[in-house]
Amino acid sequence: MTTPADLSDLCWLLSDEGRVALAGVAADDAPLHTQAARLRKTHSAERTALLLEQHELRGRAHAKFGRAEQMFFTRVGLQQATDEAAARYKASRFAAGSRVVDVCTGIGGDLIALAGHADAVGVDNDPSCALIAEANLAVCGHGQTKVVVTQAGVESLSEAAAWHADPDRRNNGRRTTQLELHSPGRETLEAMLAAQPSAAIKLAPAAEPPPEWEEQHELEWLSRDGECRQLCVWTGALAARPGSRRAASVDQAGELAGAFDGKPKGPQRIAGKLGEFLVEPDAAVLAAKLTNAFAAELDLKRVSRGIAYLTGDAPPAHPLCRVFRLLETLPLKQKQIAAALRARSVGRLEIKHRGVRLDPHTFRKQLKLRGDNAAILIAFPTASGGVAALAERVTPDQP
Repeated sequence: MTTPADLSDLCWLLSDEGRVALAGVAADDAPLHTQAARLRKTHSAERTALLLEQHELRGRAHAKFGRAEQMFFTRVGLQQATDEAAARYKASRFAAGSRVVDVCTGIGGDLIALAGHADAVGVDNDPSCALIAEANLAVCGHGQTKVVVTQAGVESLSEAAAWHADPDRRNNGRRTTQLELHSPGRETLEAMLAAQPSAAIKLAPAAEPPPEWEEQHELEWLSRDGECRQLCVWTGALAARPGSRRAASVDQAGELAGAFDGKPKGPQRIAGKLGEFLVEPDAAVLAAKLTNAFAAELDLKRVSRGIAYLTGDAPPAHPLCRVFRLLETLPLKQKQIAAALRARSVGRLEIKHRGVRLDPHTFRKQLKLRGDNAAILIAFPTASGGVAALAERVTPDQP
């Protein structure tokens, strides 16, 4: 729990004086130890550490937030925060102008998006998170939105038309996918659902929701930039497809780039031989365990049992996959691969692999590449042994 001394230093950091000091750190390109020594001449050890950490976190936060250089973060808060594109997409599913409570606000990633769409209020039990979230709301033009410092529970849902929750997934400092070990845990979340059924509950992509939740609610895995970012459980009036699993990808603007609904169970169709094309399903499809259903929908088969590469003789037109045309198929043997690459004058090689033990960096060095051409090498197991396929990309990487 945050101490009064911690809060005093944090309030200083969020003040005009602290912001000026932080801007000075950003403008200073001296080595870290030099900056630290310089700062210690005018600031306490605690404030020096705060400034240097905040500068580091702002650099990392650019991957999630467009205004990162003006915002404030904690290390854990940044790790768990929803990026602004996914947050915008989620916020768009709430009724415009309705009263929405954002439980476990953290540094405010989801609340910022909700404040731009609805009548939102935040709830967090950590005073430091509340201060940081309100500072970030002000930076993003939502200074009127407030964060209440209190425990998450039924009482925090007063007058709410819907709510969003991002439970803390760290148990004793270690991440967990077990809902019972979250804070708030399953019991509290279900009591809140009983009080107000319309909610969006953010979980880790690898989390296993209770069977009852899967039957009653909509489970949506969200990806961006080729990475599955979260599982969102939509309940009550917010569940557009109760009882369904959905893989979805959002673009940089927070718009839905593609989606697929299906059932997790189904037979694995294994290819007897490779087709002309190799297909890599989006990370959200894999996390939602919809690979078999996705393959059946696109008339594709797996290259091997349990391997999430698909193959077929026609390139599928679906936004939730990357498609490669196979140019040459080789045994997964270094000498043969090196000879094939020399024949093609390949000097730049992208290596992708599943189901085989391969370190791309080390393997690339061992191949001793020379030439002006670029290529893609995709390695995977088949019933007859390891395969290395030289390929060209048919669809560009997802935005």
